[in-house]
This record gives sequence, structure tokens and C-alpha cells, in this order.
Amino acid sequence: MLDQLTELNDADIAELQTAIVGEFETVEKEDPTPQTVDAMTSLADMLDTVRAEVKRREAAVEELASRAAEAASRVNAAQEDATKVEEEAPAEGSPEEEAKETPDEEAKEPTPDDETPAAPAAPAAKKPMTTASTATEEGSELSTEETTEVAEVAAPAETAAPEITEEA
Repeated sequence: MLDQLTELNDADIAELQTAIVGEFETVEKEDPTPQTVDAMTSLADMLDTVRAEVKRREAAVEELASRAAEAASRVNAAQEDATKVEEEAPAEGSPEEEAKETPDEEAKEPTPDDETPAAPAAPAAKKPMTTASTATEEGSELSTEETTEVAEVAAPAETAAPEITEEA
């Protein structure tokens, strides 16, 4: 029967284990003789074999569960990644999508500012991150009001042309 141990189901193995223990207890009650000690040793060996089969089956179940969990996590991770990409991809025409447009695409779209070109701003002094401040600098806020700046042009001063004299 131990030869076919791998073919037995769990219930049959439990029944076999109980039978071996029962037989061992019966032999153990007898007076120790070479035959009874040999029988006890043989029963103990059989019980070890049955217990090893139970442990092997438990380990196989754990291994299968581990492999199944690993495969499921690989599939679920791929599905989660695909879901995240779909969630992170902004819809066409959304503010996120428009933020990704290149300057060429922005140049094609007319804006209210196209009527008056803005003067180039002076480059701001770069500060290292450790000394950066949240304070706003004067003139750094954007305004929605239209302003017209008029530059004063100085009239050319009249200067007398130097007299040229010919020297002979």
C-alpha cells in the first residue's frame, strides 16, 4: 500500500495514518520481543513515510498557491499599468492635452494676444532653490487689463554743423 501512496487521496492517507498509529499502540502494549520491536520499528518507518507524503503534498499545495499568486500579480500588474496609462492619458481638447502641444501648434491657434505682440520680457535672475522665495516681485503678476505704453522720444537737438574751411 505504501508503494501506491502518491495515488491515494487525502482521506485515504489520513485513514492509513490512523491505522498505523492504532497498530503501533497495539504492538507497543505487548511484551518487548525481537518480533514486536521489529514490528514497532516497521510501523514507525511506515508512519514516517506517510507523514513525509503529507508534508510533500502540503508543500506542493503551497508551491502551487505561490506560483498562482505570482502569475496573478504579473497579470494584474499589467492590467493596472494599462489602466493607469488610460487614466493618465488626457482626453483630446482637455487642458492637459493642450498643455502638451508644441509651440508650432500653439502658433497656429489664434489668441486674443495676437493683435498686439508682447514686448520681450527681461530674463529673471535665477536663484538657487535653497534661496528661492515665494514673495512676488514687482511687475511679476499678469494682468488682464489692456495697457498702452507710450515711449517718449526726445526730439533731435539742433546742432550746428562744423564749418569746414579750406586751407591753402
